[in-house]
Amino acid sequence: DCAFGKIMMDALALFPTQWHPQFPHCDIQNQTYKHIKSRTDVGGVRYYFIDFDLSTKGEVQVTGLAGLEDSPELSDRVPYNPYKLDVYILGKMYHSIIL
Repeated sequence: DCAFGKIMMDALALFPTQWHPQFPHCDIQNQTYKHIKSRTDVGGVRYYFIDFDLSTKGEVQVTGLAGLEDSPELSDRVPYNPYKLDVYILGKMYHSIIL
């Protein structure tokens, strides 16, 4: 499923000198950032989907309750379309986190 924790942003455009892994407000030399650019300031960023453990290939209907996000489609007995489930979960994430 396309849960929030399985989507990563490439932040190199926002932090060209890289960032400190333990102090996100500092660069790799532990210098505090004076101005942190926004995603729109840099013309956008790339997002990547990671962790494809529940992925299916070519299957139109699946069953199962495994996944991080609740949705009305998940069922052990009634087959559902995994692609429509991903669209639902992405829409739910956009609505709650990005908007």
